Amino acid sequence: MSIRLSEVLTDSGACKDTVIERRGTFFWRECVMTIIDQCAGMDSECFHFGSQSEGTTIPGLQSDIDLL
Repeated sequence: MSIRLSEVLTDSGACKDTVIERRGTFFWRECVMTIIDQCAGMDSECFHFGSQSEGTTIPGLQSDIDLL
């Protein structure tokens, strides 16, 4: 069953490569948003969390982006 589930997730776009790519993208976004805030004189940091940044969502679900 585990192999079949892995195949289904890969077919839907939720494979290991996608997870790694999405984590990198959201890490980059965190860095850019933190730099922008610091340039504007704010002492803040930005963190993304949830299924979007973890790469555990699949295309078509329209999941939101969680931001702290």
